[in-house]
Amino acid sequence: EVMNELMDGQPSPSEVLSRRELLEQMRASLSDEERQIAELRGQGLGWEQVAERLGGNGNTRRMQLTRGIERVARDLGLEDGI
Repeated sequence: EVMNELMDGQPSPSEVLSRRELLEQMRASLSDEERQIAELRGQGLGWEQVAERLGGNGNTRRMQLTRGIERVARDLGLEDGI
């Protein structure tokens, strides 16, 4: 498996599944508001657009999501964060 990944540069199916499961764990561990911010960003909205929808300002919302991701990464034992 490792040799195959090294040769073709693509993650194995089990790695893809593992990464998806980790992403779902992270999403589930975010607060409702943090998850909303992440979803809006995932839809392509800029920070100021996110703030227009949820209130506050773009930089505050960016920091809120960053801190949430860092907290979840620590809680899940991801040493280097995300």
